[in-house]
Amino acid sequence: MKNKPIIIIGAGISGLTLGLALLKKNINVQIFEKEKEIEQRGAGINISPNGSSILYNLGLEEKINSLACKPKDIELRNFNNGLLLAKQNLNNSCEKKFKYPFFQAQRKDVINILFDAIDNINLKDGCDLFLLVSTTKIMDLILNKYKNNNYEEIKKSLVNFDQDNLTKLGIEEDDKYILKDLLFTRGEPIAILKKLKTIYGTSKTLDDLTFLFETLSKISKKYGVKLQLDPTFQPHLNL
Repeated sequence: MKNKPIIIIGAGISGLTLGLALLKKNINVQIFEKEKEIEQRGAGINISPNGSSILYNLGLEEKINSLACKPKDIELRNFNNGLLLAKQNLNNSCEKKFKYPFFQAQRKDVINILFDAIDNINLKDGCDLFLLVSTTKIMDLILNKYKNNNYEEIKKSLVNFDQDNLTKLGIEEDDKYILKDLLFTRGEPIAILKKLKTIYGTSKTLDDLTFLFETLSKISKKYGVKLQLDPTFQPHLNL
């Protein structure tokens, strides 16, 4: 486990800050980012003392100060008419009270500073996001013929990879092979369900799962997320 990297999803300010902090502790890190370029989103950001303290302690004080500004006042105004609702005078009060400043900066500038600070991180861009969906219904379908024959004991043996006990419990060799094969199968849901239909024929369970994943696929495509089916008996999302 010591050699395995910490995986961080997203190379935004939080992801890069966490990655830099871990690297400074000599912890292996990989950051996965869907976008291939940094885009300017939002006019600017406010960073309060609890945030600036982290960035400063990561050694970024000089670069942050060169690009950020420290406002003297904060005003809250009505969006429609510009009416002043509240005003707070800062005048370096944050630094006096918390030892760290309240500052404003462009989001892209902060990200670039973090990128420059991370010179040995393994950043992977252009990555796809997968939703892994696991269901027990497929195993139930396969084991249905053994429903009256130590059904729960069979499932326990499968979890423990106890092939000898499966033989004692009367599991047919073809079913043992299919169960073992499926246990290590993750892939595109519709393709796996079609494979199962060729083996076990049409059933309400497979029809229901096919309808479900066809519906989920339409939603996932809209948000750029790919689906993978994990047909095991240890569900992450039990359908």
